[in-house]
Amino acid sequence: FTVVGDGQVTALSPPGSGTVDVTVSTPYGRSAIGAADQFTYQEPTAQPARVAPTFSDVPAGFWAYGDIEALAAKGIVSGFPDGTFRPQQAVTRAQFVKMLVLTLGLKPVSGGGTAFGDVAMEAWYAPYVAAAVQAGLVQGITASTFGPDQTLSREQMAVLLARALKLTGSAALSFSDAGQIAPWAQGAVAAAVAAGFLSGLPGGTFQPLAAATRARRRPRCSPWCCACGAVTALRSDQTGCGANGPAEIFGTFQRRRALGAHLCTA
Repeated sequence: FTVVGDGQVTALSPPGSGTVDVTVSTPYGRSAIGAADQFTYQEPTAQPARVAPTFSDVPAGFWAYGDIEALAAKGIVSGFPDGTFRPQQAVTRAQFVKMLVLTLGLKPVSGGGTAFGDVAMEAWYAPYVAAAVQAGLVQGITASTFGPDQTLSREQMAVLLARALKLTGSAALSFSDAGQIAPWAQGAVAAAVAAGFLSGLPGGTFQPLAAATRARRRPRCSPWCCACGAVTALRSDQTGCGANGPAEIFGTFQRRRALGAHLCTA
């Protein structure tokens, strides 16, 4: 050890951990060992390396950070060339179909053409659209138009989720703007409400034509209020959607409904 000052001593501890008794010997005697003269030491443990966020605009404190990171690790969502995720940005129909197909465990259909004239076979989203068509999840804006780059509306997302879960129930819609929901979407919205998976927005509206966002959470809305929240809710666990497909997913929804969770697709 080294005396570094009045009453100050530094010492190099041996490997491992233990207790050191410090005594001081002088020509006039030897100090007694008291509690103040006993020191414990412990070998420092390695700290886990901090993992940098995948996307520069989704920090660790972001409300959906864990979900976005888990979805990105599975390849269900991806960012933009500049390294951002842009959670406030509206999600396109092609982007959401990819999320839905991969979440449900469907296999993308490479080289599988569709009847949609605006879905080129070489487009990145073509395999996912083809898989969604084969599974009966999408029908297109028209018989020949899919609109891959168009913004996904709230009523469109409700329809896709209802089809994915094979919801068949019904309930009266109490939204103040329920009359604005398109006739082709009313059944799906009512089924989602009846199952307890869908709630409205603050103010009692549904806003069927409003854009669904990538990961924006509205005030007083549940975490299932955006595209990422919706597909996360479809997963029966943190690693996949389960071997029993929609049946298992529906069971998971029922369990989460008992906890008071609602999908408000903002």
